[in-house]
Amino acid sequence: MKQAAQSHANGGEGTGVAGGFRVMRASAGSGKTFRLVEAYLACCLGSLEPLRFRRILALTFTNKAAQEMKDRVISELDTLALDITQSKHLSGLMLATGLDEATLAARAAQLRRTLQRHYGELSVMTLDKFVGGLVRGFATDLQLEHDFSIELDTERLLETAVDRVLDRMGRDKDLTELLGRFVEQAVEDDRDAKVRRQLIDIGKAIEQEQMQPLLQAYTAWTPAQFLEVQDGLRKEVSQKRAVLRKAARELMVALSSAGLDGVFSRNWVMGNWLPSIVAGNVEERGSTLKKGLEEGQWARKTDQDGAAAIAPFQEQLEAVARLELEQAKCEAGRDFRTRRLLAERLPLIGTLTALRRASMEVQSEENVRTLGGLNAMIADVVSENPAPFIFERTGERYDHIFIDEFQDTSVTQWHNLAVAVGESLSQGYLSLVVGDAKQAIYRWRNGDHRQLLSLPDLVSDAPGGLPPALSDAAGQMDAAFEDEPILDNWRSAPEIVGFNNALYTTLGESLGADLNGVYAGSEQEPRKDFPGAVEVEVVQGETAEERFESVCLWMEARIRQAQEDGFSPGDIALLVRTNKEAKQLAEFLLGCTPSIVPFTDESLALGRHPAALAVVQLLELVVDPEAPGPLLKFVQAWGAMEVEAGRPWNEAEHLTKHHTWVEYTRTNGSKGRFGTLDAEGLVKDLVPDFDRAQWSALPLGECMGRVLRSLDADKRYPAHAEALMELTSERAAMDHGISGFLSHWQRKGSQQSIRVLPGPDAVRILTVHKSKGLQYPVVITRFGDSDVHNSDTLMPAPLDPAVFGVPGVVVPQHVLAETEAHAVWDLEHARQRFDSTNVAYVCTTRAEVRLHVIIDVKKMEWRKEEAPGKLGRMVARGIEDAFSCDLTAGPWFAGDMKAAMPMVEEEKSEDVVSHAISGFAFHGIPDGVLAGRREDRDLPVLGEMDRREFGNAVHAVLARIRTADDAERVFRRRWPWLKCAEKDWEAVVDTARRVVTSDALAPWFDGRGKVYLERDLVGTDGKLVRPDRVVDLGDEIAVIDFKTAEETDDKKRAKHVEQVRGYMQALHRTNGPQVRGLVYYATQDELVEIDAL
Repeated sequence: MKQAAQSHANGGEGTGVAGGFRVMRASAGSGKTFRLVEAYLACCLGSLEPLRFRRILALTFTNKAAQEMKDRVISELDTLALDITQSKHLSGLMLATGLDEATLAARAAQLRRTLQRHYGELSVMTLDKFVGGLVRGFATDLQLEHDFSIELDTERLLETAVDRVLDRMGRDKDLTELLGRFVEQAVEDDRDAKVRRQLIDIGKAIEQEQMQPLLQAYTAWTPAQFLEVQDGLRKEVSQKRAVLRKAARELMVALSSAGLDGVFSRNWVMGNWLPSIVAGNVEERGSTLKKGLEEGQWARKTDQDGAAAIAPFQEQLEAVARLELEQAKCEAGRDFRTRRLLAERLPLIGTLTALRRASMEVQSEENVRTLGGLNAMIADVVSENPAPFIFERTGERYDHIFIDEFQDTSVTQWHNLAVAVGESLSQGYLSLVVGDAKQAIYRWRNGDHRQLLSLPDLVSDAPGGLPPALSDAAGQMDAAFEDEPILDNWRSAPEIVGFNNALYTTLGESLGADLNGVYAGSEQEPRKDFPGAVEVEVVQGETAEERFESVCLWMEARIRQAQEDGFSPGDIALLVRTNKEAKQLAEFLLGCTPSIVPFTDESLALGRHPAALAVVQLLELVVDPEAPGPLLKFVQAWGAMEVEAGRPWNEAEHLTKHHTWVEYTRTNGSKGRFGTLDAEGLVKDLVPDFDRAQWSALPLGECMGRVLRSLDADKRYPAHAEALMELTSERAAMDHGISGFLSHWQRKGSQQSIRVLPGPDAVRILTVHKSKGLQYPVVITRFGDSDVHNSDTLMPAPLDPAVFGVPGVVVPQHVLAETEAHAVWDLEHARQRFDSTNVAYVCTTRAEVRLHVIIDVKKMEWRKEEAPGKLGRMVARGIEDAFSCDLTAGPWFAGDMKAAMPMVEEEKSEDVVSHAISGFAFHGIPDGVLAGRREDRDLPVLGEMDRREFGNAVHAVLARIRTADDAERVFRRRWPWLKCAEKDWEAVVDTARRVVTSDALAPWFDGRGKVYLERDLVGTDGKLVRPDRVVDLGDEIAVIDFKTAEETDDKKRAKHVEQVRGYMQALHRTNGPQVRGLVYYATQDELVEIDAL
């Protein structure tokens, strides 16, 4: 064991778990979550510190994964505390902690009780949430407003930035010219000439992490500078081309004057080569030219006189050939091709610079930041400061840091954590990362597999290398490094494990020197012994439509066979590449006879349900009551809801009732007429509660609540209503209002899925990316004729500014070949093949019992290709090489499909544990519904706040105040004029000020002790409760609940007492400090103390 781990084991304080930097390289199905939970529990239970979990930071990539880990920890604690012999973690925990069963059980029981009171303090969160906390700790240093928000809808920001750039066209001469040149190049590339669409397409690159160094290098550049440099390069390239053409033309004239037109072999020089150069076509020529240049063989071998006549022109021929080679697509022509590339495509990086500048302006004005921007902002702070200083600023100190799915972290994200990990290791504690480079399929989201491969070293693309703080952290990691490959497979049958082992070892060998090590030595050992089977078949078709129909029929047959063999529909998963493919496949299965019921995320999209469509169209009518489109769409959606409810519906009858003919006289005296619809009357007829005047003045959340209630959607379609309210909450927190919500809906909100678990009677259809981390008894997947490489991917290419006058360029990948940035092209080419291999790996490793693979291709030609450029052909070639089979001759099988049957006893992977938790019950929307998260609930109705609304607003303000010193800063927060009337906000602030300045409450606002604001606790009944304020003074804990309305009713006061008593019981522990319960009535300035327990 390395030095850091030894020092801790020999006397480090706190936990009894050995320290070290443990890197778990966990292949698919290896039980990585099982091991992650075990390590987490070992750190908690191996310590006598009762709140050890506060010192453990566990990071995941999704909220779902974070919640799953919390559930797994709680579930295992239940098992350890109640019946430790049933725990699958027992032996591992005993080994890691050195504790016996009885001690482990006792500590688990104590930790379980502690977590009932401190559940909200479990630091298991997403990486983005952690970074957000870091940024808030350094908000002043980063010159951010303290109430900034994180903008998740980057598409909205981009569209706003694009509109801002377009608005400057015509007024900014240089910018207009720059955009014009950009569009001209887009047209030459056969891309859409619509400038706004082009800007949105390329603008996505400004958030990519790999683009940031180059974009930052251009921060101060103006459109005029880009134009000036491009004009200079255009002139230079044009001159070099002219020199070559002139030399070729002069040589042709000289040769012709000498009567040598027909002397050259096959007339190639005079009939092909030189005329081609004069016409502007430059390329690396073949063997005929090489023989002439190297051997002087220009004429026919038998024509000695011709050879002698050509000899005097040898020097000129060589000069022209040399000039051409310097401009051709070869190594010798890289400098010229780079200059030509810049002369043609420099406006693209100039346009990106303008978009980035506009995006930063929008973010500053709206006081928002993107997650990518926050990561970049905090990177400089973290890398230049020691970990203790960072912990002091954030208010948290972590001894252990665990990171899941490490292969999907970006370089910046990992660097933001590395200093803290180094500090942990320097103190002798354990930190670990878990990942699998073979499952790195999120490169488009800035994930960088290189980091897992490089550990314990840190990857850095910065010219100056690593700053001192990161270098020190890397040194600590190296000293404590423990590499732990996990090669067990607890998921799949041996036949499936064997298939994947052989296939990906073979495919990995074709990845190139930098990447083939990912799959080398990764063969897994199956730990399940039930029989399984693999089937692979290739189908061929001339058109994509023909091939897809064959795929659908093939999949249908396998689904029906699986069901006949006893598998339920819910056991079967169809894995595809795109949502479009999933939708088409679902439609096919529904049309089968008998139909097969599919379950897809697409089928659950909000925008596909009439209730959601009716809600959105009604909101459109609130904004513009005369718009005919929303009116007719609303009527159609309403009709669909009526039909679904079994009520009679006649659309024509309603339209006719509110339709009126208006007659008029034309200019020639003839009569005409036109029809009008009484839009508001029609809507009021269907929705009697519709009140446009009142609803349009409401905050977004309240307006949505009124719309849902008026349509009875909250009761008839609770899942859809819940999803709409969540979407509303997100937009309301950003002050975007009804129009902002509708704009977001058009862009992406309609694609949001409702939260419904797939039932056992539906076949699951999902994309590869959404299947990650899941497993199914039967997996059916397809590898089609999609391209392995995407040559249009925008790539940043750094260049030497001393040579080319610019720090670099952003261009489609294919144009970098044989330029000074050829290495960038070469690396990206290899990485795209690696990406495709990883996608295939994720597909075929989801199966437990049966794996069916269909490969559809236009031509079975993978044997003719050194490296097949289509995914299906690549996989087919790999299978044939791995198993010495011939897929063109028919299907290939591994194992016996008849033996691969449903398991009698349910086999669960050690990586998957079911834990029942109480679900969310949606019981309609109360009259006073307010949108937003807890901290954003100061969203009252303009001018008509009731008691509930007012109380929520006051509580939201108090939830920001830890001590009396914080109060004025919070009270100075600007009036949220988009959310409430000014007089309402003044009343809210006055009430909150009375609470903070009350003499009765002064002891709990003076800054002593630890303060917890609206922190979740687990009540004695197992439900989460949230007291307003808890102050831990060490020898005493005070729990305080604020009541903002005057209350004289004894029954209601008694309920308040019972509410606080419940909080006290949740906080009480044997031999712990005294728990005091207090209710404060703000209006009466009355403090009521609850009797001690």
